[in-house]
Amino acid sequence: MDQEEIPVKRMIVMLAPQHIDKLTGDTLGMISSLIIMNDEHTELFEHGDTNKLRSFLTEKFLATIKK
Repeated sequence: MDQEEIPVKRMIVMLAPQHIDKLTGDTLGMISSLIIMNDEHTELFEHGDTNKLRSFLTEKFLATIKK
């Protein structure tokens, strides 16, 4: 964002077809928002293990579905 180089250890790539349904778009948007929502979430996505990340995303998906 500030045109400075930063070291990268982990990269998340979210791919979807050009035309997606609303649910898919909302889901990808939610994941994207969660990553940058706060430092704790960013830390989890950068350094968390697979099980912690899976549990976190499951919790957030379930909370969204229950709304």
